[in-house]
Amino acid sequence: MNTLAVMIRKIGAAYRSCFPSRQLLIRQEAQVKMMTIPGWLQSFFVTSLFVLIAWAAYSTNQLLHQQEEFNRRHESLYSELTLLRSESARQAENWQKKYDSTTASLTEQIDTERREWQKKYQAGTQALKDQLAVERQQWQQQIDARTRDLHIQYEAEREQWRLQHEDEQREWKQLASQLEEENEQQHDKLKILLHQQSVLLDMRANLPATVTRPNEAEEPQAYNVPPFLEQPFFQQASVLENHIQFLFSDWASRITTRKQAILTALKDAGIKYSVEDVPSGQGGPFQEANLDLLPVGYDKTLDELTTLNELETYLDALPDVLPVKEDEYYISSRYGYRKDPFNKKRAFHRGLDLAGWPKTKIYAPADGTVLRAFKNAGYGKFIEIRHSNGIITRYGHLHTFKVKRGDHVAKGQVIGLMGNTGRSTNNHLHYEIVQDKRYLNPLRFFEVISHVQQQ
Repeated sequence: MNTLAVMIRKIGAAYRSCFPSRQLLIRQEAQVKMMTIPGWLQSFFVTSLFVLIAWAAYSTNQLLHQQEEFNRRHESLYSELTLLRSESARQAENWQKKYDSTTASLTEQIDTERREWQKKYQAGTQALKDQLAVERQQWQQQIDARTRDLHIQYEAEREQWRLQHEDEQREWKQLASQLEEENEQQHDKLKILLHQQSVLLDMRANLPATVTRPNEAEEPQAYNVPPFLEQPFFQQASVLENHIQFLFSDWASRITTRKQAILTALKDAGIKYSVEDVPSGQGGPFQEANLDLLPVGYDKTLDELTTLNELETYLDALPDVLPVKEDEYYISSRYGYRKDPFNKKRAFHRGLDLAGWPKTKIYAPADGTVLRAFKNAGYGKFIEIRHSNGIITRYGHLHTFKVKRGDHVAKGQVIGLMGNTGRSTNNHLHYEIVQDKRYLNPLRFFEVISHVQQQ
């Protein structure tokens, strides 16, 4: 017991001598610090170092042992692979010998069988050739005999057919003569219809847009054909002729109605119209209209159409709108008798007063040429425009001129601004229409012309 205690004391003394407490001086940022490392911590580090070294030695020994085992295993597998390769080579050599022997035997057997089949094929082919030659000779003899029989039969039937159809040929000649005569009649009839159709097409192309075409429901759907016209051509020709006559009569009625409507409107508006009021600037080579093949009355309708087109041209050139936009004016004084706005006496107003905001735009109601643009006493600033067909329009009390004398103005072009110049009580436009020194009612003129143009 005492010996054990002595031994323990010696070991403790040795431990303390080997691992005494040590102090470390640490200098950081101009300061010195002291750290004490106790003996137990030192012994822990030393023990850990020995354990780490021992583990490394053990791991290395195990790795070397496994490497030696792997090498022995690799040598053993290599030896086995070498033996397998040798055995495979011997077996392959044996199989090659067997294959060569079998191939030679089969080749010899195939050659023998091929020679035998060749002999059989040649013998069979020759037999078939001999049989086909015999059969072909027999069939040729039968065909020759049948051909002779058919030729004899054909000659007999052809002679019989010739005798039977001599009468039919005579009948066909008579029928051909009759058809030729009917064809000439059809040609004449077709010539007349084509000429009527050509005139109708020219007439349709010349119709103004205001003349409405007839509806399909109004066209005739069936016509009674006389007994002697029961043939298809004459039936169709009769239908076409009646259709052309229907269209022509319908258009003639519409042309007359439209012409009378325009003449009545011009009369209601107080406009004088004559056939001499045709616009200038016309010409072209003369080509006389061929009316010889037309029914009676067509020439009169064509004259009516010519007059209608002249009337439509005349109507299009009239000042058919008021010179101020619809939403920019109100009527402050109408055409006719009124009390004078200054002296309150009875007076006749020869124009139409359209009141609006100052400087409201005034537009040309039709194409024309400016005759005058100046200050005209009671009219104030005044513009006068000459249009076609002898129509003159006048504009008074303007604020500003936008055109000058001699200018050509287009319909819708701004010619001035509304004002209050001259003999005027407030801002407005005094608008006049004159034809051959006759004053027309501008409002009625506008209403009548607009109505007939919309029909």
